[in-house]
Amino acid sequence: MLRIYFFVFIFFTSVNIFSQNRKVLMIGIDGCRPDALNLAHTPNIDSLIANGAFSLQAQTGNYTVSGAGWANTFTGVWESKHNITSNAFTSPNLANFPHFFSLIKQSKPEIVTASVDRWKINNYILSDGDYFTQRNVNDFSDSMNARLAANFLTHGFKPNYVHNEIPYNFYDISFLGSYYEVILNDDEVSAPINIGFNFDYFGSSYNELYISSNGYVSFSPPNTNNTYNGSGCCESENLPDAHYPNNVIALGWEDLDPPEGGEIFAATLGTAPNRYCIIQFNEIEHTQSSNHVTSQIVLRETSNDIEIHIKELQSDGGFHSIGVENIDGSTGTSISFSKNNIYQKGYLLQFQNQNLDKDPDVLFVYFRDVDEKGHDHGFDVTVSEYMSQIEKTDLYIKRIIDSLESRPSFENEEWLITVSTDHGGLCDTHLSNGTCNTGHHTGFQNHPEVKTIFYILSNKNYTVKGPIFPPPNIVDVIPSIMDFLCIDIDPNWQLDGQSRGILCPKPIVDFDFQVNGLNVDFYDSIENKACDSFNILWDFDDGILDSTNNPNHNFNGSGTYNVCLNATNECGTNQICKSLTFLVINGINKQSDRYISVYPNPFKENVNISFENITPKNLRLFDISGKLIWERPIIGDLNIELPFQDLDKGQYCLVIETETVPIHKYLIKI
Repeated sequence: MLRIYFFVFIFFTSVNIFSQNRKVLMIGIDGCRPDALNLAHTPNIDSLIANGAFSLQAQTGNYTVSGAGWANTFTGVWESKHNITSNAFTSPNLANFPHFFSLIKQSKPEIVTASVDRWKINNYILSDGDYFTQRNVNDFSDSMNARLAANFLTHGFKPNYVHNEIPYNFYDISFLGSYYEVILNDDEVSAPINIGFNFDYFGSSYNELYISSNGYVSFSPPNTNNTYNGSGCCESENLPDAHYPNNVIALGWEDLDPPEGGEIFAATLGTAPNRYCIIQFNEIEHTQSSNHVTSQIVLRETSNDIEIHIKELQSDGGFHSIGVENIDGSTGTSISFSKNNIYQKGYLLQFQNQNLDKDPDVLFVYFRDVDEKGHDHGFDVTVSEYMSQIEKTDLYIKRIIDSLESRPSFENEEWLITVSTDHGGLCDTHLSNGTCNTGHHTGFQNHPEVKTIFYILSNKNYTVKGPIFPPPNIVDVIPSIMDFLCIDIDPNWQLDGQSRGILCPKPIVDFDFQVNGLNVDFYDSIENKACDSFNILWDFDDGILDSTNNPNHNFNGSGTYNVCLNATNECGTNQICKSLTFLVINGINKQSDRYISVYPNPFKENVNISFENITPKNLRLFDISGKLIWERPIIGDLNIELPFQDLDKGQYCLVIETETVPIHKYLIKI
């Protein structure tokens, strides 16, 4: 009786395949010279460089001021098109050459964009992101920007208030008299004021609040370690702002002085569940002038709505603030931040649990302090204040990256991190000993210290590794981001830049299979990291090709087949091949077993073999992969002990070569 055995020898390594979301963290460091960055101790930026593409010889435009440099960056076109050549932003042409947030939305409106900036970028260039901070003329704090960016990356954009104008309805409670009056000195915060009911503010419940003499209330107790006893003196902030004070409602925040004139009242009126608490500033004078502030907030029970009614908010020439802010200053709503007089206005603020409760896809973070140190002390590697600020900025970047990498979804995301600057700088005045004293960059576009910038794109899977040659330009940043986000460049955008440093990855290819005789089911596993689709092609090494997923194939018979899977996208082709060996063994007549004895089988150590009426010539032992691991000629010895104690456990094939046909015996080591 004929026996047929099939051995399939498989060589296979599994690969974990997963899809990833592409996101961008864009970091801008104003006025940072590349040679200073190279010499400063910046381990976090160095790590980004090590995992990506970079240039320390990139070039900015012909107008070496921040307004022009950042406009070049965010539009991807030169000054001749966007027409921003100074920090005054006069006559910009952003309608015809919009910033990249707008270009992204044209192609992928679902992408969430955000910008954290306290200079002019958000007001004059990136003005319509899904989230953007407002300019605060009193504060250019880089530490605050790092904190806000870290919060966004960890928590997403937090729920917020929306405001609408409502009919002015100032309900004057001054008639209630001195029992409801809150006496405050200049720059003082009250003891806790009982609201009279539980009021939900930014999702947290409070039954007390604190009144500052400077025109706001807070649900957090004052920080008396802060200047002016934590009263928020002496200039207001454009809310939200991560600096103290936080958790506030501003109803006319300015530097006010109640002892100079006016009264403050607090009263809870009505009956449950429709009570309301009114905090009223009544004809309070400014510290700098006798101009009045008369305004009130109304906190509504049950609905938790906030009303602000402004009777008169007279300016003394400084900024006053109206709005709300959460407990860490990471989100809030600004109703007004201006020097204008306001009369008889009503506003309703309503909490929206899902408002801006989004996760950033493209986040820009701006750092300005390096440029400030350059102006104050000089843009030069010998200036310790300048170099120290670059190193401090590197620590801010660490905080942001730590927050990014702690995201629960980080393992399933692909982040491109870009770091760039708008211009360099130089020393323009020196002390008598030659030490640099102050610095500048405006009007020095022909100086390489000013015009040369750095360009960093970091992602271990999607960026070229090492220096970029020839050096890129500042307008290349946005096309590179678009390339990474799989956004095709529209010729109508007329971009002057091009993608530099983004890698075009070939598909990652693997396959598995299941054998049933000579019939095999194949299972392909392909990860396509490129933007466009891919094609596949199977080659079964028997003249048959197949372009379908997970094919089934019949092989013709014995032999080793080098099966290859090819996957091709716009970046090229990757191939993986695996050998399948089909060994169709024709045994001898069943009666041959009585001429050959193999024992014990299964075995632990040695195997005995004896022959009768058969003349063996040679013994060969193969493992399950088909590899020859042992061979011995036989000369006249018909009883043999085979020393197999060093073999690994498993199945083996012993081939006995005779004068006629080979005989196969299957051994099992246990």
